[in-house]
Amino acid sequence: MSKDVGDEEGPRDPNYLFYCNRLPMSPTKILVDDIHAKWCIFLVVINCAWRKVTLTLWKLITVGSHSFTQWLFPVFEGTGVNYFAAPLSKEGARLMRNDLAIAHRIIKSYRMMLHFYGMELLDERTGEVGRHPDPIISKWQLQNLNCSGHNYLRISRIITSLGELGFMSYRKPLVDHLAAEMEAGLLPNCRQSLEDFWRRLLDPSTPWYEEKTLEEPADREPSIFFVQQPNTISITSPSTSTTTSNTPPSSNPHNLHTTRTQTKPRSDSQTQMHISPDTTSTVTDHKRAPKTAHARLMRKPSKKKKFTLKFVVRPQSNPCTDNP
Repeated sequence: MSKDVGDEEGPRDPNYLFYCNRLPMSPTKILVDDIHAKWCIFLVVINCAWRKVTLTLWKLITVGSHSFTQWLFPVFEGTGVNYFAAPLSKEGARLMRNDLAIAHRIIKSYRMMLHFYGMELLDERTGEVGRHPDPIISKWQLQNLNCSGHNYLRISRIITSLGELGFMSYRKPLVDHLAAEMEAGLLPNCRQSLEDFWRRLLDPSTPWYEEKTLEEPADREPSIFFVQQPNTISITSPSTSTTTSNTPPSSNPHNLHTTRTQTKPRSDSQTQMHISPDTTSTVTDHKRAPKTAHARLMRKPSKKKKFTLKFVVRPQSNPCTDNP
C-alpha cells in the first residue's frame, strides 16, 4: 500500500463513511457502532470471578486481529497490516473534524482502546488520562502492554490519528501518562518508543514530524467537539416563578379561563390578571377594603358564578385583551 494520502476524497472516503456508521470495516464487516456496543462489553467487569474470563475473550478478539486499529484510527500515511483499509484523505479528515456525531464516536473508540491498555479517559475536554478504576484490570493490561511490542505501533498510530481528526489536545496527556507509568516501573519496555516516537509526535515543527505524518497546518484544526459549546437554557417552573412572563397573554391557552396568577407585585402596586376572551379592557386590582360580615352572609355558595369584583378600568392601555 502506498504511503500517499488517500485518493478517495470527501464523502467517498471509506474512513468517513465508516465513522458515519454507513460502511462496515473490512474484512470483518462490522459497523463502528457495533464495535462500540459489542466489543466494549468484554471489558465490563461483573464480579471478581468473571474478570479473567472477560479479559481473555477481549484478547482473543483484539490481539488476534489487527484489522480494527486501521479503521478506528485512520491516518494520512499507509494502512499498516490491514490492506483492506484506506489511508485517510485530507477532505475526509476535514469532514470528520466538522461532524459532531463522528467526534463522539472517535471518543468512544479512544476510550475503548484506553480500557484495553488499563487506562481511562478522565476528562473529555482536556484529554486527561488515568489508570483504569479496577486495579486488577489496570495491572493485567499494563503488564500485557509492557510485553506486547506490536501495541507500541498502535499507540503511535493513535497519537497520530488523534491529531489529524481534531483531537490534538488529547495527545500530550496520553504521552505524559505513559511516561509516568514507565517511571513507576510498570512499562519499562516502552522507553525506546517513548523517546523515539511518542514524544517526537508532539512537536509538529520538526521535519521528521512532517515526513512521518504528511500533515499540513490546515490539517491540525480542532474538532467541532471543542468549538461548539452547548447552549444553556434557563427554565423556571410556573408554580415557583416570581417574575412576570414576557409571553403575551393571548398566546397562553390557559388564558381562556378567568384565573388569578400568583406573581410578584409590581412596583405600581398593581397585580396582573388573566381575563376571559370577551373582556376588552385592562383590569387592575387595587387594595380592596375588607369584606363586611353582612357581605359574607349574603354570599351564597350556589351562586358563585354570579359573584363579581369591582375594578378600576384603565382605558388608555389594552395589553391583556384576547381580541385584536
